[in-house]
Amino acid sequence: MKTMNLMKAAAAMVVMAMSMASCTKEMTVENGPAKEGKMVEVSLSCGGEILDMGETPLSRAESNDDLYYVQAFRLDREQAGYMCYAHGLFDNMQDMRIELNENDTYFFRATMVEDGKNYVYSQNYNDTIYYFAPFNAPLNNRFEYSGQFDVASMTQGTTIEGVNDEQKYIVYNRPSQFRYYGESQEYIPVKGGTVNIDMARTSFAAGIEVENLKEGESIYVAIDGAPGFTVSYPETTVAFPFSFYDVDAAYFVDRLEDGSFGFEYVEDVLVEIYRIDAEGNVFGVGAKKVEFRRNVIKNLKVTIANSPDGNGINMDVDTEEGWYSDFEDVEFVGGIYE
Repeated sequence: MKTMNLMKAAAAMVVMAMSMASCTKEMTVENGPAKEGKMVEVSLSCGGEILDMGETPLSRAESNDDLYYVQAFRLDREQAGYMCYAHGLFDNMQDMRIELNENDTYFFRATMVEDGKNYVYSQNYNDTIYYFAPFNAPLNNRFEYSGQFDVASMTQGTTIEGVNDEQKYIVYNRPSQFRYYGESQEYIPVKGGTVNIDMARTSFAAGIEVENLKEGESIYVAIDGAPGFTVSYPETTVAFPFSFYDVDAAYFVDRLEDGSFGFEYVEDVLVEIYRIDAEGNVFGVGAKKVEFRRNVIKNLKVTIANSPDGNGINMDVDTEEGWYSDFEDVEFVGGIYE
């Protein structure tokens, strides 16, 4: 089943890449809605693993920090592919309305970062806030009808979170964030209609449990492509979410025919763990490729060994379920006390 899903995902992504390649090339395009045929306005709605875009969870009713980015493509039957039609970045879900030609066929993609305003780097250009990857778009709460926009970044976890003291971008391929991605079926516009987009949460979580940590010490966890995190005495447990790097692959692999989602998608990621003593000395605990599964916490059990015989690393995987439920366990043993 997993192999079939991977093959299906790979084939789908190849087709999409070929059909939308023209969006990134220099070309002559209409810079607005098509002139022929009647134009109708439709709204967008997202299902799957987030609530409908037209509704706001009660727990987030006072916040508009979530960022939604949507791309629309028009089917060009002569070229047998999709052409870039419009895109927009939103923090107000009620504004997600678009004009379409009722004689054309369309396709939509959407991604969302929870609390995106606090996680994605932005700059003000002429009183317009521009958000960098994964959006690379201005926050206007409306669709811009354009034949050219970045079709790759929204399918990846790569996020620009800021700039450092050397004025270089701070970039993570697996940023610490809740990320969603989804696509629509082909859509033929109807006046007052709704475009439905099933979205999957394309994130995993890493938890950590520490044993034998002494006063003044801490554990540092480095996950490849992700911001590191620290557990300091007397803490013993923490957990953080991370976006996958291939968010569209996570969506394609786990999307089922009924619109729901499974838990097949995994990424093998290098995890390195270090002990930092009270004087700031660093000791390696262990390093291992860890299989992180979509929507599941991987629990990293870290034990500081008291003798050289205990120095090493092994892996023990237990049961798995949905987000913040049961765990997959991985054991790290090392960083011995001398």
